[in-house]
Amino acid sequence: QIWVSGRPGLASLGLAQLQRKIELPGAWQRLCIAALEKPRPRVALGLALKGVASAAIDVSDGLLADLGHIAERSGCAAALQLVKLPQLRDLAGSGASYNADLRRMALDCQLAGGDDYELCFTAPGTQNLAIAQIAARLELPLWNIGEMTAGPAGDVTVLDPDGKPVEFARKGYDHFGNPA
Repeated sequence: QIWVSGRPGLASLGLAQLQRKIELPGAWQRLCIAALEKPRPRVALGLALKGVASAAIDVSDGLLADLGHIAERSGCAAALQLVKLPQLRDLAGSGASYNADLRRMALDCQLAGGDDYELCFTAPGTQNLAIAQIAARLELPLWNIGEMTAGPAGDVTVLDPDGKPVEFARKGYDHFGNPA
């Protein structure tokens, strides 16, 4: 199973706010800019996962890119389910105030934004109780967002609520300048 801590995408949304690419609601502005300017690396979580997780990486280049690194090094593919991601729906509002553009940007930031320093990790299903106990002890939400699958090493597929693949143009930051 694939897990992620906290709420990836907040730092990237904070950067978009500072660059005036979006206008976040007041409370979200403070939360996202704080995530960008004062990241909280998940050192305690990393230490707690020793003997529980089979692989882990910090989400510094974007969730899709960094999960791709785990999949590549593991010789597996990964399937991520959109409905299991930490929800940012309050950000876009609802009803008449719903902002579809902001929702799309939030999803892009969540999947491909970097500098969150949340942890993405894998663990067998037999570790679910141990993971729940770690989450409670650290008072940190941990989200089961998908699973490792058979397939080309490094491939990450994002699935919609119906289980159909969804394409995203951006996967995250690429240190070597390859299209990502």
